[in-house]
Parts: sequence; structure tokens; C-alpha cells
Amino acid sequence: MNLHEEISKVAYNLFEARYCVHGYDLADWIAAERIVFSQHAGQEIEEPEDIDIAEEIAAIEQEELELLTKAR
Repeated sequence: MNLHEEISKVAYNLFEARYCVHGYDLADWIAAERIVFSQHAGQEIEEPEDIDIAEEIAAIEQEELELLTKAR
């Protein structure tokens, strides 16, 4: 099970625990993220071989800089 599926399952469990009252989806999702991430804290997370995180961050930062420097 991937993290998204795990968070989704926990969020749904929180929804059910509240007797399926609607309107708290974002709060349930955030609470589920905290629960799942705390369960995985300290675990080694494997970086996919075909993705260089530092390279991806640099590309995003470069895009942001270009957006900020464009004339209005």
C-alpha cells in the first residue's frame, strides 16, 4: 500500500468514527497525514532511481525565479 492509499484509509476511518458526518474532509485528511507520517517516522524512505530530488527542486526554484522576473 502506498502512502496516499494509507492516508486515504485512515481519513475514511476518521470519517466513520464521526458517524459519517460530512464537512470535515480536509481536517480528516490532515489528521490522517499526521497519523500515517508519525507511524513512518524514522523509517528509511527510498528515493526512486529515475528521479533526482535535488535536481527536481532546483528546476522548480528556477521556474519560480523566472516567473518572478517576468515583466508585467
